[in-house]
Amino acid sequence: MYLTVHAPTSLIIGSQIQNPILAFVLAFIFHFILDIIPHDSIKTKNKKYTIKQFFLMGVADFCCILILFIILWNTNNLKLNYSIIFAFFGGILPDILWGLNLLFKRKIKILNYFHKLHSKNDKLIYSYLPTWVALVAQTLFFIIPLWIYLKIIH
Repeated sequence: MYLTVHAPTSLIIGSQIQNPILAFVLAFIFHFILDIIPHDSIKTKNKKYTIKQFFLMGVADFCCILILFIILWNTNNLKLNYSIIFAFFGGILPDILWGLNLLFKRKIKILNYFHKLHSKNDKLIYSYLPTWVALVAQTLFFIIPLWIYLKIIH
């Protein structure tokens, strides 16, 4: 899943768990639960991305999260506290560590271990989907948690 998809789930966790450390840990764990759900396109199955392409996708993803947070902030729907901030970082950290491993060309041992764990988790019940199904899946796993978060805070 894109980082953007993990953000609303992290918002839910952070808004419901008042302990920032626990919110971080739960969002970190929930990241892996979301990644179990098939979400990649058949077109990405055999595509080898360069570091530059991964970096640009990551920047675009962060821009989407920033836009989401700006919209939520401007509509008074972003109730920032330590738990939400920690949950957000816990929810996106697995993908950041995975990307750092690629960036450092797998030279850092702990990142290699984490990369293997993350990749195995992604493949637990894995199948590549037609592109339109992958896009619908990612969209639903963004919209539904966002809707739940908005219902919770109101």
